[in-house]
Amino acid sequence: MDINLLPTEVLQEIMSYLGLETLKKASLVCHRWFRASEKFIHRKGQLMIIESAANHLNVIRNFVRDYQTICILQMKEWSNLQAVITECSQRLPTVRKLYLVGCLQDYLYRFYNTFRNWVDQCESFQVSLDDRSTEHFIIGPEDFNMTFTNLKTLIWAECLYGQGQKTMILNAPNLENVYINDSLDASAVLRFPICDNIKFIRCVFYTKHFDDTFVGNVSNVENVIVDAIYRNCDISYLVKMHKLRYLRLKLGSASNTLHDIEAMHQCNCLRILSITVQDSSSEKGSLNLEKVFKNFIKLETLDLQGIELKVNGPIQAKQLQFLKLRDVTCSKSAISLHLPRLKVLTVSVSFLSTLQLKECDYIQELYLDLLSFSLKQSFQNTVIPFFLSHKNLKKLVIFRSMYDANRIEDDALYDCRDLGVEHMELYHLDISIDFFRMISQWTSLKRLTMVQCSINCKTGPNNNVFLPYVQEITLDYVELRKAAKKKFPLTFGGVYKLQSSSIASSLLYSTKRQKLDHDGRYNPFACDKIDPLH
Repeated sequence: MDINLLPTEVLQEIMSYLGLETLKKASLVCHRWFRASEKFIHRKGQLMIIESAANHLNVIRNFVRDYQTICILQMKEWSNLQAVITECSQRLPTVRKLYLVGCLQDYLYRFYNTFRNWVDQCESFQVSLDDRSTEHFIIGPEDFNMTFTNLKTLIWAECLYGQGQKTMILNAPNLENVYINDSLDASAVLRFPICDNIKFIRCVFYTKHFDDTFVGNVSNVENVIVDAIYRNCDISYLVKMHKLRYLRLKLGSASNTLHDIEAMHQCNCLRILSITVQDSSSEKGSLNLEKVFKNFIKLETLDLQGIELKVNGPIQAKQLQFLKLRDVTCSKSAISLHLPRLKVLTVSVSFLSTLQLKECDYIQELYLDLLSFSLKQSFQNTVIPFFLSHKNLKKLVIFRSMYDANRIEDDALYDCRDLGVEHMELYHLDISIDFFRMISQWTSLKRLTMVQCSINCKTGPNNNVFLPYVQEITLDYVELRKAAKKKFPLTFGGVYKLQSSSIASSLLYSTKRQKLDHDGRYNPFACDKIDPLH
């Protein structure tokens, strides 16, 4: 069917899925397409206003498009900010999203009081405060109240607001999504007395605590991402979140913290749990793995780092599909895990031998951190036995964390029969050319990826390896070592184009990269799946 014969409503439905740049191009096709795309351009496009706009107010008055998203950047003078916003509020009376970037801290109080009615209609408000001093500084009240009747999304970067102990109280009864990047300055607190409709919370706290900010009812929150930089963070507030589905915590330390996770026995909707303890060398918090799976019966993803696991007996998790264990320890020499739906496992070489996987007939991907172990030693002692025990494994990813500190040269000879691997990825490794001679015999291997690796070509007359069964190869900054020639030693049946770049006297090879999608924007409220590699 000719797209020009589609009803206008259908054409608009198609336009609603397009990015801003594509919409702009579509609007130039014909008058009908222009009318169909116009409202989406207004919705997705944004008007950028800088300091010099105060000298060109006629431009604002004569805007053709009715922008609904306005971004104000680095306004140093209050008089300029006031003049520009006055014109915007008259020419663009309907504003859905408003961004104040680099706004001087004392301007916020005046801005809100002057344009309260215009700002109150916003559904999304983003503030990035600047603590620079100004000659026109006006000290706001100690308790600064703001009310946003229609606000659904708030992004607040830097909580600086003048000098002294200040509290900014934000009343937003319809607020659903909150992102806060706290300040190192402990003098100001952003506080939400009404939290009933909040579904998504993402915060970075340097000095403040969760309960200082969210004082209302948080029982309806479904997604929480919190980075608490300070030590011994209190996470007892999580016990109140009975509808929680996604929880990702990054803690400075956790010596007396993780028992609150064990107490979340009413949060049985949780599907994704990720806990990272950054300073695990001095204070590694302990977590009872049995209580975790008993509390969260619907848990599908578990990601733990820098934690001591407590295990008393066999553990069963019927819904778990993704398990990631990094820098974890356990006093038990063996952990029996019954994981009938497990598909992806990320673990270090040293800890994999501790795990006794039962009923894991669906596991398909293994991500293995070599730490300080050699590649050949890991293959012989860990990879081969594990693959022989789990016949459905199709993807093998081998990497070395802290590559610069643990660069181990690989010059070993390899001999291993086909393990059934279809997709192999190698990261931050020094790899012997003999390793590739071995995998060249694997008839099942179809895809090969290498990122920031070096190939040890050794010394010899013939260091070229043909990979006849590989159909796709991806390289990113792959270095040749001890190579007699600069020619890349690996070839395969497919067609690919190599690019080389010289960095610090080293020649690095990469395959041609794809262009980035310029329509894509970072979404702080996305509940991403846990990356099995990083």
